[in-house]
Parts: sequence; structure tokens; C-alpha cells
Amino acid sequence: MNAHQEKLVKLIQQAGTRYESWKVFSDFTNMMACAISTHCDLRTREEREEQYLHTIKSYDKETQALFPQMCAELVLALDDGATTGHYEDVLGQTFHDLGVENKWKGQFFTPIHLSDMMADLSFEGFDKHIKERGFASICEPACGAGSTILGFLNAFRKQYPDRGFDTFVVHAGDVDERCVHMCYIQLSLCGVAAVVEQRNALSMELTGGIWYTPFYIYRGWEWRELSAYHREQEKELSQGCQEVATKKESPEEAAEDEQLSLF
Repeated sequence: MNAHQEKLVKLIQQAGTRYESWKVFSDFTNMMACAISTHCDLRTREEREEQYLHTIKSYDKETQALFPQMCAELVLALDDGATTGHYEDVLGQTFHDLGVENKWKGQFFTPIHLSDMMADLSFEGFDKHIKERGFASICEPACGAGSTILGFLNAFRKQYPDRGFDTFVVHAGDVDERCVHMCYIQLSLCGVAAVVEQRNALSMELTGGIWYTPFYIYRGWEWRELSAYHREQEKELSQGCQEVATKKESPEEAAEDEQLSLF
């Protein structure tokens, strides 16, 4: 735990003296996700602004003043990762440090060192995807707070220290709304182009909102992905037409066709 994350935990606990810590943490991630989204996604701005105002009004003035401080400490904690070259799962660790697991169905998030190890072991084929599509797509259907994606960012920075995060896009999801908020916040603050959905990974049912990070919107990733999809479809169609055109008809098939034509 770095100093800023420690301060974040203390601020949530301070607010938790009047309100339960699990509620404060949940509302904090909800409001911060809404605040980020309203500045970049015009499609959901009004709805999420109302959601933010409805949540903040449930607290007294003294407690309201603590939320901007929480936001500042979270930003600084993640900024340490950008400085040192290693991102930590700040919100996932904060969740456990607060001891609110029982309030959320006994959830436990993947430790960042384990995510780092998995990313290092599976980090291959990246350049191939970039060569074929112009970018790589990272999919995490059960993202939690985003630990495994942060592990990928750490592996990426080790493999490509001179590259930015504009060569890949992340598609993440989770069935829990709070996890969606946590993952969305951390990927947004890390400068990652991502779409985070509240979705059941087994049934693929969309059960809640879709959250687009600022870098996904501002860098035109919706257009980039759509263009890549159309290029792939055109390539498949072209290959299919070429196979049909070059296919040689066997003598047996020709004789059969001629016999059928007599009838």
C-alpha cells in the first residue's frame, strides 16, 4: 500500500463513522465513474449526472467534502504507477483493506502480483495482431476491479518501454455494477482505451450500463474498430469469391450436371 492509497482508506473510514464504509466506498466509485463519463460521453451525460447528484445528496455537507479528497488520493496513487512503471490495483486493494468483502457476496480480487505473472506468461502474438489489424484487442469478461488488465499494462511496459497505450483496446465486463465502476475508473485514469460493460459472461446478457473511457472516445476507437471489422469482412468475402472462381470442376461433377440437365 502506497501513501496515497493509505490516505484513501483513512478517508473512506472517516466517512464510514457516520455511514457504513461499504456504502461510502460503493458510492465513491459510482460517483467518480459518473464524473469521468459525463465529461466524455454525451450519450449518457444527463442520466449519469442525475445519478451523481442523487448519490451525493444522500450525505451531509461535512462528508460530501471528503469525496473530492478521496478522488485526489486515488489519482495520485495510480499516478505513482505511471511514474514507477508498475501499476497497482489500488481500488481492489482498498476494497480488501476496508474489510467489506462480506457485504459484496464474499468477493475477492486477483492480487496484482498474480496478474503480473499471468500476463508475463501469456504475453505473445501482440505484434502479429497489430500487423494484421493495426491494433490488438484485449478481452476480460470477468474484470473485477481490473487487476488482470493492469497486469497486462505492466507486461506491456516491460516489453515495449517506448510505446504508448494507443496500439490496443480493452473490452471488459463484469456482472457486478461496482466492479464495472472500479475497473472503468482505473482504466480511465491509466489512459487506456476501453469499453467496460455490466454483462453476464455466461449468458452474455447485458444487465447494466456500458462505460466508454475518455481515451476510447477521444481517440476515435469506435471508428477504428468498425473500420477494422469492415476490412476483415471484405477480405473474407474476397477470399471466398476467389476460391469459387478458381475451383476446378471434376469430370464426374460435370457429367452429373449434364445428366441432370437432361431432365
